[in-house]
Amino acid sequence: MKAKSLKKQLKSILHKYLKEYLRSVEPLSEDEKIELYEWVAAGKSVKSNPYFICDESGWPMDFINGIRIGADMFENPSNYFPAELDTFNDECGSEEELPF
Repeated sequence: MKAKSLKKQLKSILHKYLKEYLRSVEPLSEDEKIELYEWVAAGKSVKSNPYFICDESGWPMDFINGIRIGADMFENPSNYFPAELDTFNDECGSEEELPF
């Protein structure tokens, strides 16, 4: 019974973050919006991204910035250092997903 309550609380928190996040990001393409909703529906936070891309401070980028950088790395690899490309992996998921 406690597990259901915790899951419900997590879902509520993630939904709250999603609503706040949508107000703060640039206009999203339809594809970005779909990916974002699927990400959150899977129990993941808008404060992380599927590629584990971090900003200059070393913290994970938010979802939209992370997928935009990831797409750019894929489409324009010559704009990045080889070490940056080595860390980019489209099939991340070996690390445990944290909700926050």
